[in-house]
Amino acid sequence: MDGCPPIVGYDNGKSPVYAERCRLRNEVAYQYIEQKHFRYVVLASSWPTSSDVYFLLSSSIKRLLATGAQVVIILKNETIENASSCTIRNAMYGTDNDCKQQPRGQPEYIADIREQFPSVRFVDPNSVICGVLECDPMLDGVLIYRDSSHLNDLGARLIGEKLIENGFTLLGANLNY
Repeated sequence: MDGCPPIVGYDNGKSPVYAERCRLRNEVAYQYIEQKHFRYVVLASSWPTSSDVYFLLSSSIKRLLATGAQVVIILKNETIENASSCTIRNAMYGTDNDCKQQPRGQPEYIADIREQFPSVRFVDPNSVICGVLECDPMLDGVLIYRDSSHLNDLGARLIGEKLIENGFTLLGANLNY
């Protein structure tokens, strides 16, 4: 569901019917996880920026950890305005417009979640997409975005490969990227 992060009790601020479906979807998913006791549970979202999300996400993670699962959170990749159209226009018209953008960073509560839950593993695609000063919609000469905020299939695969090359694994010790 678009705009429905995997956070129990989260109100996405959309229409009441959509917000209720989001809440219901999340509750049903968490109940299913609690019944099945999966080895890994991966949460991925365009994480909301509001600081009041911290308490709901914290509570949601506690529920998942109580099942014995290893919780993995995939952080939001940076939004790069005109990521795909800028690079495509450069290729089409032989221009050299700068398509990169400064990183905005993760919501502030993510640092608190990391501190509160040291066993939760975090995957940050921006460790591949961004340097200290800029984020690039191209990786190894390949366009990785399908629009300003969503990765394309090839981009997601390339980022995954780079993370693995850099030592990311669900089984090893060096897990937070």
